[in-house]
This record gives sequence, C-alpha cells and structure tokens, in this order.
Amino acid sequence: MESMEDRLKKIVRSVFNLGPSGSLDGLVYKDHPRWDSLGHIQLILSLEKEFRVKFSSEDVVSVRTLEDIASLLRKKGGQAS
Repeated sequence: MESMEDRLKKIVRSVFNLGPSGSLDGLVYKDHPRWDSLGHIQLILSLEKEFRVKFSSEDVVSVRTLEDIASLLRKKGGQAS
C-alpha cells in the first residue's frame, strides 16, 4: 500500500503535469508556474477526493508547501479512496 506522502506526490505530479522523475523538493505555491490560484484549487479538490477529507477555507489558504499539505492531511486523518 502506498504511503500518504507517495499518494500526495502522485496527485501533485498529476495536477501540475510534472514528470515522474522531477524533484518536488522546494515546491511552493505561486513559486511554480502551474501552482497558481487555479492549480491550487485543482490540487485541493483532488486531495479531498483521494483522501476523503474536506478542507475549510482557512485550510485552503494556509497551505503553501507539500509539507503543509502533508501535515494537514495527517491532522485530518485522510483515508484511502
């Protein structure tokens, strides 16, 4: 079974059309051309579906990095889809 972090990375790669070998280290909201406001919403919706969680408005605006998202998913106890 894939770890939560592996699933998160898979979703990020899919939403932002990133290749399987590119590094995700240092990926930050608005510092990457595809992680703009529309990309952010697409990412949030994909995460909610995959992990069966619901993010509040505060959650959505608070996440800026993959580490932020992983921490939030752990806090919310995201489930497998």
